[in-house]
Amino acid sequence: MPRKVPHFPDCDLRQMGVATGACLATDRIVVDGCKVGYCYREPPESEDDSGWRFFAGDEEPAYLADEDNLGLYEVNTIANYDEAIIGVLDFPVGSAFRRAPLGGFEPAPLLRPDATTQA
Repeated sequence: MPRKVPHFPDCDLRQMGVATGACLATDRIVVDGCKVGYCYREPPESEDDSGWRFFAGDEEPAYLADEDNLGLYEVNTIANYDEAIIGVLDFPVGSAFRRAPLGGFEPAPLLRPDATTQA
């Protein structure tokens, strides 16, 4: 499998002052450089997991079914890719957001990852 090349090299990442912990994000964000279009928070799967899941919002179910298109990252890494997520990170488990037409995020229905294209 070829090595993923991040859109922003690790050396370009800044400490954003956000909560620490791991999150799941798709390659549409980390490799392709897309902004977050949909995110939700589910119960953490481990002590290091923040519970946050980030998607560009245009991923097809087949894309999401391929684990090679997903990765675990520090929340700070995704905040570097899209600072707008900082405004939602303190929301509790069960929260979901989609990109608002004028920027930022607005509350959204909680969808399963294979349904993010409807966000």
